[in-house]
Amino acid sequence: MMPAQPENPVLVEITRADQVESQHRGAIAVVGVDGKLVRSWGDIDRFAHPRSSLKPFQAIPLIESGAFQAYGLSMPDLALCCGSHNAEPKHLKRLAEWLERLGLGEQHLFCGPQRPAWSLLDVSGAKEAPGASLLANNCSGKHIGFLTTAIHLGISTADYCDLDHPVQRLVKEVVTEFTDHVPSESQTSVDGCGAPAYSFPLRSFALAMARLGRPEKTGGQRTAAAQLVVSAMTAHPWYVAGTGRPDTTLMQDSGFPGIAKGGAEGFFALSIPGKGLGIAIKIDDGAYRATSVAASAVLGQLGVLDREAMSRLKAIANPRIRSLGGIQVGEIRPCLQTFS
Repeated sequence: MMPAQPENPVLVEITRADQVESQHRGAIAVVGVDGKLVRSWGDIDRFAHPRSSLKPFQAIPLIESGAFQAYGLSMPDLALCCGSHNAEPKHLKRLAEWLERLGLGEQHLFCGPQRPAWSLLDVSGAKEAPGASLLANNCSGKHIGFLTTAIHLGISTADYCDLDHPVQRLVKEVVTEFTDHVPSESQTSVDGCGAPAYSFPLRSFALAMARLGRPEKTGGQRTAAAQLVVSAMTAHPWYVAGTGRPDTTLMQDSGFPGIAKGGAEGFFALSIPGKGLGIAIKIDDGAYRATSVAASAVLGQLGVLDREAMSRLKAIANPRIRSLGGIQVGEIRPCLQTFS
């Protein structure tokens, strides 16, 4: 028998009254652009799928190929390509206009239909959200980016999600350079939207996020492409996710000097260009509710967020749990024993 892996530390607790009702374990890696480990919690050499946290890197071939410029795309378009949008009306309008510019329709998307994430959130107007569609899939911006790149390069669009498609080979080249890790066959799979997905040691993905924020060493057009991705996400965080979403909320706050991108199954990644740091977080049980709480705790520990910013960001850093009647009954908080 193989020896059991040691348990990761408890990162986040859910309380009810004065008792801890649930706990979320996980791992966190904080890595500098020079590759040095700055801080860590848990097993950071364990492999994890970044899932949608990979999107900023998957957008780079759109720029490097010249497709972004050739089709006159905007910075909000690029933010959508890097994002997991709520499918709010303005998201859908911009995506539809982008597809029309390509001469394509929703039926050309391979991502599969999905209900708008907006309809699942307690935000104004959510009851009017449309039903499931391909365009409403939170990954549709990424897929339209793939299609744009393929059309510009004059290659097939029918199989653009195949692992061996030229666009996906370009993506793999990008993620390999930024992570310093070549995904093996066993580390290659398929994401929920049908695009290729890769797993990396958590440490490697934190390095990739540091390099995304400080890409000077990548050189040439890759440096410029990475800088454009960061600029788009920073300037247009609402298009990266949307109303009520932690990554958007964090990037909209004046006290946060970086980018954030969540992924499915409890993944969250951040880049702090001014400090040359990348952060990768994986919650073991895949709980989305724990990601922004753990991220905020780390940012506080690193001095990236001050007390005023943490207070403003309480909704994602230390959410309150309320009864259906609105009474506060508990909270979601970082584990004090871990972050002390």
